[in-house]
Amino acid sequence: MTCSSTSRARSHRLFDGCHAVLVWLVALACITREPLYRDLALAAMAAIALVAALAALFPALVPLPKAEHAAPPPPAPEQTDDVL
Repeated sequence: MTCSSTSRARSHRLFDGCHAVLVWLVALACITREPLYRDLALAAMAAIALVAALAALFPALVPLPKAEHAAPPPPAPEQTDDVL
């Protein structure tokens, strides 16, 4: 995998995540009757759409994910002191 394809894959994951959040915010904006919540959902939708557009246009700006779960070290060989 080249650096360009890695950046592209990261930007696709970010774009997909932004799309999923936008779907939920649209549902919230349509369901709520409070103008404050609707306006807040619309402002969040605009911000997320901007982030998704920037991720699609500039994939190199998407940061590398942090390794949260590193592979555990290999088990140490067992030492036995049993002598027959």
